[in-house]
Amino acid sequence: MRHMVRFVCAVCLFAAAVLISAQSVDPPVLRPHPQSNGSAKPARGTLLIRCDLACAWSFDGDAKSPIDANGTMKIFADPGQHLVVATAQDGPERMEKEVDIEGGRQTLLRVDLQPLREARLKNQTPVQQQTPVQQQTTPTSSQLQALAEETYKKGDALYDEKRYTEALPLYMASCEGGYAQGCNDSGYLYDHALGITLDYDRARGYYVRACDGGYSAGCNNVGYMYEHGHGVPVDYDRAFSLFQRACNGDSASGCNNLGTLYDDGHGVTQDFNRARDLYSQACDKGNMSGCNNLGLLYEEGHGVAQDHNRALQLYNKACDAGNTTACDNAKKLNK
Repeated sequence: MRHMVRFVCAVCLFAAAVLISAQSVDPPVLRPHPQSNGSAKPARGTLLIRCDLACAWSFDGDAKSPIDANGTMKIFADPGQHLVVATAQDGPERMEKEVDIEGGRQTLLRVDLQPLREARLKNQTPVQQQTPVQQQTTPTSSQLQALAEETYKKGDALYDEKRYTEALPLYMASCEGGYAQGCNDSGYLYDHALGITLDYDRARGYYVRACDGGYSAGCNNVGYMYEHGHGVPVDYDRAFSLFQRACNGDSASGCNNLGTLYDDGHGVTQDFNRARDLYSQACDKGNMSGCNNLGLLYEEGHGVAQDHNRALQLYNKACDAGNTTACDNAKKLNK
């Protein structure tokens, strides 16, 4: 019986030792993933870009390794909208494209510069198609201007057919060639999202180039952006200066818009007499908004003696030219 007690005690001692040993082992420690900061990090996407010509390119302003003709390159990018700019390595062809990257997915972007090159070569002057010996003669500025103007006209023909995406590179090429109206119309496409994503910054840049190149409509268009805060803070002083420059440069719209600043007292002391003179200039130059606005002054007697007959004449003139606001004003005045 004593042997059994001893055996039981020995078993108890062994069990206690096992229990003590088990309790001495530290429990596992749970640690967060090294990248965890309390919220899941958005998955990155992949951009696969392909250039049909050997090109240099940048992603959101950062230069990347060049791509061989018909080659591709892959980069990782955060989800969202990004800007890719690619330029041919052996020519002036350049293209900007906006691309949307989705997290965890691959996006293929094709950059086709060859059509731009073909358009440029197709529009070369005879001077550029001469023999190698003759090509040593540098084209005159008038020849380059003629080439840029011809390129613009081809772009304008596409614009008239509403082929805005095809018109844009030709407008841009004519702008680079020194044809200011090409700069203005490039800006117009960006300003009104015709064939391309709305981009007030690019629109303003092209308008400024047109204005500085002597195309007064470009000055007017930049002024309008400052007057209405399109891509820039509202700045009536800046708008006034640009409208004045446009009006002095024979832009009828510039005269009309300058008149509205005087009419409304924006950035200048309200002056109906000055507004009247500017509206009159605009109307005489064929701007029907100017005719309509001048009619309003006569209808209300602002800066002129009130004269409903004269107001109606001006409304009808503008209405006949397709100004629907003037048509509405004429109907109201006739009631």
